[in-house]
Amino acid sequence: MSKWIRFSLALTVAALAVGCDKGGGAGAGKCGSGTAVELSGNHGHAVDIPADAVKRGMGGGYAVKGGDHEHAVVLKDDDMKKLQAGEKVTTRTSSVNSHLHEVTITCK
Repeated sequence: MSKWIRFSLALTVAALAVGCDKGGGAGAGKCGSGTAVELSGNHGHAVDIPADAVKRGMGGGYAVKGGDHEHAVVLKDDDMKKLQAGEKVTTRTSSVNSHLHEVTITCK
């Protein structure tokens, strides 16, 4: 097999490997250790946004648990893409007991 054919095959394999990353490309690896979530005025709440959810690039709803009540936070597909790119995402929780929290999410 000629050097040119081997080189072309190697490039094709490399391109396919990159293209098969359904999690949003190279930036998706930035959340390999999960996310860090901060809530303004936090009084015992916590929310888990798993790294695999960010890698999939699909938004969704997450329960903000803790204390004597729960909130919810909804992330859009665009929010996940921002996290994949290493950007921080700021949004708000649902309002419960006449208050809400500002939520800041970053990749670890």
